[in-house]
Amino acid sequence: MGKQELIIAKERYLESRHLDCCTPEELADALGISGKSVRSYLRKDRRAFDAVQNASGFWTIYKSKCSTVAKENALSTVNMCKSEQFSSVDVGEDYKEGLEPWIGENPRVLILGSLPGDMSLKTKAYYANSNNVFWKIMRALFSAEANSDNKGFITSNGIALWDSAFSGKRKGSSDSALDYSTIVPNDIASLLANYPTIKTIIFNGRCAEKIFECYNANVNCKKIRLVSTSSQARGTFEYKLDSWSILKELVK
Repeated sequence: MGKQELIIAKERYLESRHLDCCTPEELADALGISGKSVRSYLRKDRRAFDAVQNASGFWTIYKSKCSTVAKENALSTVNMCKSEQFSSVDVGEDYKEGLEPWIGENPRVLILGSLPGDMSLKTKAYYANSNNVFWKIMRALFSAEANSDNKGFITSNGIALWDSAFSGKRKGSSDSALDYSTIVPNDIASLLANYPTIKTIIFNGRCAEKIFECYNANVNCKKIRLVSTSSQARGTFEYKLDSWSILKELVK
């Protein structure tokens, strides 16, 4: 088997396992490789299918029917895939991977951003840029225990945080610099299935909503777009606070 055929076999194997509800992290542990390598192969496999899809809903059909085909095509090469060395794909310096969701017990609202900014990625914390008023708004709306960190504070109030995109290329932190052709979405549907107490999705700005709509047409959940808390979005703090005040009712 040539190098290209082996790469295709790996992609099919990982995608078929992923569609069987294995997370990239679980696949990485099982195969003894890095999570970044797993995601790279998943990304390439999905782009190959995206390149030939023309009709709306193709990805849903692929997930429901073609998973079996992918598994059958990969079965003969599973052992070799496990034994070969997986190597990461060079995706460039502007490639960004998002964060794991912040989620507690029985969340009622999921807030989705687009893709974390550079400061958030560096600190591995959502909305870490001090110019973003997200945390200022949240602490104005909800009470917090003394010395509680942002993660504990937000999840204790029935709110989960994640992003519409798992990864993509973006120079800097601005949504306007995001290359939509490189976006790999997060699996929002699976998260909602695992946390059925979530009844509402809040989009932190139009970009988060736009990415979500591209990949989650069949997600049946109440969805609301609010003004972005980013400093790049127009509006005073008071205006944004008033917009986001709907959260207090949604988490009850």
